[in-house]
Amino acid sequence: MSQFGQSRGSCGRVTWIALLMVVVMGLWILCEVWPTLVNGGVPRGDIALIALHTRDFLSGDRLVGPYSRFGFAHPGPLFFAWYALGLALPCSRMGQLLAAQLLLNVLCGVTAMWLARRAPDPRVSRAFVAVSFLVLLAVSSSDFVRPVADVWGPVAILFPLCTFLLSIVMGLQGVSAAWLVAVLTGSACAQNHLGALAPVVATGVYAVAISWWRSGGRAWQGFRVPLAALVLVWLPTLYEAARSERFGNIGKIARLATSQKVVGGLVDVAWRVSTALESGALLCFAVVAGVVVLCVAPRRSIARDGATVALVGMCAVWLAARNNVGEFHPYLFYSLFVFVAVACSACVVALTSYSGRGRGAYERVVAAVVYVVLIGLCVATLSKYPLVKRYDSTDEERAQAISRAIVSRMTSGEMPVCFVQKGNSVYEDIASVLLVWRDGGRQVFVEPRKGYLYGRYRTDPRCSSRGEFPGLVVRFESAREGGDAIANPNKDQSDQLTDLYRDDRVVVLARIFHETASR
Repeated sequence: MSQFGQSRGSCGRVTWIALLMVVVMGLWILCEVWPTLVNGGVPRGDIALIALHTRDFLSGDRLVGPYSRFGFAHPGPLFFAWYALGLALPCSRMGQLLAAQLLLNVLCGVTAMWLARRAPDPRVSRAFVAVSFLVLLAVSSSDFVRPVADVWGPVAILFPLCTFLLSIVMGLQGVSAAWLVAVLTGSACAQNHLGALAPVVATGVYAVAISWWRSGGRAWQGFRVPLAALVLVWLPTLYEAARSERFGNIGKIARLATSQKVVGGLVDVAWRVSTALESGALLCFAVVAGVVVLCVAPRRSIARDGATVALVGMCAVWLAARNNVGEFHPYLFYSLFVFVAVACSACVVALTSYSGRGRGAYERVVAAVVYVVLIGLCVATLSKYPLVKRYDSTDEERAQAISRAIVSRMTSGEMPVCFVQKGNSVYEDIASVLLVWRDGGRQVFVEPRKGYLYGRYRTDPRCSSRGEFPGLVVRFESAREGGDAIANPNKDQSDQLTDLYRDDRVVVLARIFHETASR
């Protein structure tokens, strides 16, 4: 039974109200994003690396995902393939990425709604999808998280991951096209951030098993196209592993995961994860909401399937966290926001659609109150926090100034250039400069120990400040971590390094070794 009105006029009013909300939201988002699209400039840090590796993917150099601070790369480049579409847009470097991410999020929402229309009960399914995205926006938005348009891995996967969960729920409801959508969105999330791999695999296997059981073993025919798509989207990752020593990046991830000690019991880890997210009460509410749905909703209803899938995903995140390779950083568990949203949506749909009181005024009033509260919560949250991050124009000015200083030190346009770094924080500025040079068609080499960060195809074993590299060696140091001490270099450095650029954040020094040598 639907919580909306039953007459054609009522349905028409609901449709026009929904369209009006979408238009208003779209204009709001466009106004927020437009300044960055036009004047976003050169990104820095992780975002600059994403822009750099997107270009590397187009040239065939990058077959793995974004870098991880644990010394490996995330599994696959599917997000880079999508971001590559944004490079054709007449925007700033930052704007191209944000535009591609915004289009992806919109496409995820439209696709989920399209699948809901094909479900056995389209009205309830559309409500389930809409509430899921509304709750996701409300619970994930913060000073640090901008789910509407953010290309940073842990945040960029939120909308696609939500679409993945909704897709497998629609698949359980008998929508055959949902399985292909689930393969594409689930693979993209797992490739872009390793934290999504465990819940994607767990919920996917669970959904396929339940679908197989419900069909009496006859569901395999509907899985042939999704299985072919699954192999296709993972081909770059498999190819990289096959051509590399010890299975390359995938082998490194597997060895690191199996070498970690279990850090605690499931309940203890769940509590530590919840504390890291500062939303322990919200997670507890989501678990309770899921249990309520299992008790209230009819068998095989969309609410029950949604709650079960959400609970399976939460347990998968907590189980994977037992093998966590470092501290319980909040961003490692942002995927929990999606499972919370789907569990809460299942509870809302169950209480407003399966109340057991028929299609009377009570059901419509309860539904109206619940949805008004949800929309108000979402609007209040989005009004409190900006929809997109504000990027500082000084980042582009700094990157361009450093680039000009390096070019001025080169004695010829063909001179090889090598970047070395002292300290970890300066990678943010190195990434920006590498991006500027990459767009200018210039080749820059980096140290082998930083290959996981900038790309191993960019390394040179001679790249160091010891005089082995036949060209210009540029060293980046942090002004906050002792770089100011280079103002008076010690004796063994005085004939090696000269100042190129310095400000309150970074110090750049350079020296030409073997000036007449050719590479």
